[in-house]
Amino acid sequence: MINLIQNTIGALGRRVSSAPSFVGLLNTYSGASVAYSLRRLDSTYTGSAIQVRKTTNGLPSYLDIGFVNNILDTASLLEFVGQGGDGFVSIWYDQSGNAKDMTQASASRQPKIVSSGTVLLENGKPILTSNGSTSGMTSSYIADSGVSAKGLFIVTKRNSSSNQCILGSYSNGDNLNYLIHSGSSSTSVNLNVALTSQTLNGSTWNYSTRNDAYTDLASQSIISANAVYSFGLDATDALSLGYRFTSPVNFEMTNMQELIIFENQTDQSAKVTAINNHYSAY
Repeated sequence: MINLIQNTIGALGRRVSSAPSFVGLLNTYSGASVAYSLRRLDSTYTGSAIQVRKTTNGLPSYLDIGFVNNILDTASLLEFVGQGGDGFVSIWYDQSGNAKDMTQASASRQPKIVSSGTVLLENGKPILTSNGSTSGMTSSYIADSGVSAKGLFIVTKRNSSSNQCILGSYSNGDNLNYLIHSGSSSTSVNLNVALTSQTLNGSTWNYSTRNDAYTDLASQSIISANAVYSFGLDATDALSLGYRFTSPVNFEMTNMQELIIFENQTDQSAKVTAINNHYSAY
């Protein structure tokens, strides 16, 4: 009888024990200047992940979508978009605390996250996909500000468009960070940014041409690099996803899941491993 009571008490104790508290990537590694993701990166972050647009009877409406269990609240996302609907991202919120959100006001240039009532996924995780021609977003983040030596981490995948750019400047045509182009022999993959210690899915990344980089990013990829930017300090030099010119938009945005830039170059390998623990890219 005593053993039975003890076992019952033990079972009850196990049943009501609290789950381990959440520790995000930014709780472990400090110093992020911008942090965009479709998962929560910091336990203290209470904002949303994205703002989503849908269009009903020709009229747009918007809703902020947050997190459930520290991942994107896809149930609320689908409820908002509706059965068979499409959802587009107008704001990708900065989780660093610096309020440097990625935005796109033009509906025709917003990346898609829901297609025909289905959340778009890559390797089982939500992803922002480009529309194959003009998608792109821009922030107010000046990459040249702060410390000169940045730590860059990107979870991305190219789409079927032949000419894409992961990061660039909204206005300056020479500001390019990972320009990829199918069939191109150009060696100008990066302009006005010096990159060292580049890795792709945890291994040293070597490429010679824009076509090499295009080929390498055919599947879900975790890119890391130590970066020194010289994009400029004007407001028009702010970092963007996809395009470089205000008009026309001549580079396409890659498909994106996460982008973090740290004001340091420490713990590169450990950060990549921690990111891969969530995405299982390799």
